[in-house]
Amino acid sequence: MKQYCRYCGNAFDYNGEGEDFICEADAPCGNNGSGRFYNAEKAKRPNKCKYFAFCNADIFRQDENGNFAEYKPRQIIKQPYEQMKLF
Repeated sequence: MKQYCRYCGNAFDYNGEGEDFICEADAPCGNNGSGRFYNAEKAKRPNKCKYFAFCNADIFRQDENGNFAEYKPRQIIKQPYEQMKLF
């Protein structure tokens, strides 16, 4: 499974506009729990952070009631056809 900062329990949207976020992980990336600002572009790219804590709430998407959108992985559709091999 790919991991994104936007689905990490240590990440928080700073101002609700989806422009930047704060990482509060107890690690160098989170300034040892004190919090560090990052651009939203970092949260939208896959990463391999050792301190990732999965949370199914997306910090950048909320509905009109303030509820966070849930993570829904894409379904892989397997085609019943095979590719032809040319010899």
